[in-house]
Amino acid sequence: MEHKSDLTTYISPEGRVFKISFKEVKPKPAQTSIKTSSTDYKYPHDYKGAYVKQQYLPDKLKNKKYYQPKDIGYEKQIKEIYDRLEKIKNK
Repeated sequence: MEHKSDLTTYISPEGRVFKISFKEVKPKPAQTSIKTSSTDYKYPHDYKGAYVKQQYLPDKLKNKKYYQPKDIGYEKQIKEIYDRLEKIKNK
């Protein structure tokens, strides 16, 4: 039986509800984990725009979108930042 804290709920932009179990997500081996002590880790603030292409999530989760800001209020500003980062990421 899964503990309640091992699950989280995700609602897709289409309104579908998913339960995600973090027990299913296998961590990367220690030698490839992103750590500040790792030589593979790139500290974003050392790069132009404080952004660097870097994979933080496991492969199984890396392309999932967990937040979809709307075009209203403060979320509109967040959406503009997300859109700008997506353009940089896809260069």
